Amino acid sequence: MKKVIYPLLVLGLTSSVSANLFTYDGFDEPVSPNAPTNWLPDAGDGASSLHGEVVSGSLSYTGLQDSVGNSFGLANRTADYNYDVPDVTLAVGETVYFSFLLQSNVADTSWNGNFRLFNDPDIFGNAISVGWGSANADDTNMGFSLNNRNRNYTHADSIQTGENYSQTGTHLVVASFTLGSGNTNGELSLWINPSSATFGTSTPPTADVTIASYQAQDTYTSFEIVSNGSGSFPSDWQMDEFRVATDWADVVPATVPEPSVYALMVGLLSMLVVARRRLSAAK
Repeated sequence: MKKVIYPLLVLGLTSSVSANLFTYDGFDEPVSPNAPTNWLPDAGDGASSLHGEVVSGSLSYTGLQDSVGNSFGLANRTADYNYDVPDVTLAVGETVYFSFLLQSNVADTSWNGNFRLFNDPDIFGNAISVGWGSANADDTNMGFSLNNRNRNYTHADSIQTGENYSQTGTHLVVASFTLGSGNTNGELSLWINPSSATFGTSTPPTADVTIASYQAQDTYTSFEIVSNGSGSFPSDWQMDEFRVATDWADVVPATVPEPSVYALMVGLLSMLVVARRRLSAAK
């Protein structure tokens, strides 16, 4: 009798870190009045301007891999926070992404700032710079924009997404840069709340905003959070699930089923194998 072999693949019971994921911070550390580990304020920021802290609870977004631990709480003060990213070096045609979850806790028309990934020695060079802030006078909406230069707040190429987003929701922010062969033929892209149907896949959806590069910068080493103003403290807003990667699947990983789901899958497959064997023996 011909023997039939049924391989049982137990997916996800072991895990490995993708070589395309350069940075991940889920802020899985104890609640603290200080900024999370590895997030450093600018050297010139005085104690009165500091506002970063580890706050209780994580943020979530439907379809995105579950977060653990706590989150990064910030306020509308002037301290900027920097994270040293392991060097990401691109070849022509390759892409670097960053992503994070953002949630505002109060409505405030004075909010504004940006998040930017750049090459630290070239502080005025090409960067993926995402601006954000209040979008109307009644404190209900926020807006986002994309800029292709670092530390150039009035650069003419900054463009907005064209849509307002609730100040009280949790938003998934994803931005990218693809290196071109010349200074201005690379491309930057921005997605706000991309479809969960694309999470964990190899192909990103159409971006909300795209913009040409400022220069052909092939290396990225630093991420900075810039918050402008002199508003309240403690945490007016939070960020969580910060990632830097060179593919879409790693920057927006899909939800991983619970172990009980895998156990059910294994159980069902085992039952199918037993049934098949009994059917074969009865012939």
